[in-house]
Amino acid sequence: MKKFVTENGPDSFYQSVEQRKACCTIRKVHPLRKALEGYEVWITGLRSEHSANRQNMPQLEWDPDKIIKFHPILHWTTEQVTAYVKDHHLPYNHLHKKDL
Repeated sequence: MKKFVTENGPDSFYQSVEQRKACCTIRKVHPLRKALEGYEVWITGLRSEHSANRQNMPQLEWDPDKIIKFHPILHWTTEQVTAYVKDHHLPYNHLHKKDL
């Protein structure tokens, strides 16, 4: 990351799609791959109502990085998530407090 920032600047991801993708690969993709090493299943919190391209996403899929991705709450609504958090007294990010 240090080399990327030195060569391209700290805000280079605003310069082009290629710079944004390179930055995301360094800051997100590589650390995630390292964190998932040795695991067979990756349980996500993806939900279909967050994005149009998730509407037809399968709940279980094979990731190119050789891991099964399971999206258990893919088809839950915000109301269902909120109710589950409240009913089970689960901790949550307090930035969402206005919605809970």
